[in-house]
Amino acid sequence: MEVVEIQPWLFQIEPLQGESLSHFLGRFRRANDLTPTGLGKAIGLGSAIARWENSGLIRHHLASN
Repeated sequence: MEVVEIQPWLFQIEPLQGESLSHFLGRFRRANDLTPTGLGKAIGLGSAIARWENSGLIRHHLASN
């Protein structure tokens, strides 16, 4: 029996003109149904996203959409 490797995938999100990084990451996270920690793992930042959201650095952008 051949073992087939399943490739992970994410929805590709294009940044909007003038969009902040935190706003882009929030849209990316929602489009891909990721938790803050899941997003951090996907982009190689570990739990940094969760810490940023908890400190309010990203929370404002997520709440405004």
